[in-house]
Amino acid sequence: MNRLRGSAWVIAALAIAMLLGACGSTSDSGGSGPGQGIQGHVSIGPMCPVERADSPCPNQPVQAVVTALKRVGEAAGSVRTSDTGAYFLRLDPGTYLVYAHEVGDNPPLSKLERVTVGTNQVIKLDLVIDSGIR
Repeated sequence: MNRLRGSAWVIAALAIAMLLGACGSTSDSGGSGPGQGIQGHVSIGPMCPVERADSPCPNQPVQAVVTALKRVGEAAGSVRTSDTGAYFLRLDPGTYLVYAHEVGDNPPLSKLERVTVGTNQVIKLDLVIDSGIR
């Protein structure tokens, strides 16, 4: 039996998490809502192969799906961002791995971020999806 190792395992786990995230609970996007959870913006970058001081190339807001995992492969919830990349995801108190992926086929992913949400606490978490431009 073949065993997944290293980055192949991470890719497989994220693929499973994305599938489960699509089936997970959803929440309203944008703004801050009552209760607890995470909120922020999702952007994609870099947008230019070379950034210069006289020609900045800031990251751009992107429509994405933000997913919170209780454990690898176990989605606690997901939400789609607004047109401006804003989101709010209600979560129970606990520690989560959070990531975003751009909407579409073969979407690039953001880094996994670990956050701990307390009772009646809203954590600000901005996520950046790597565009792959170098």
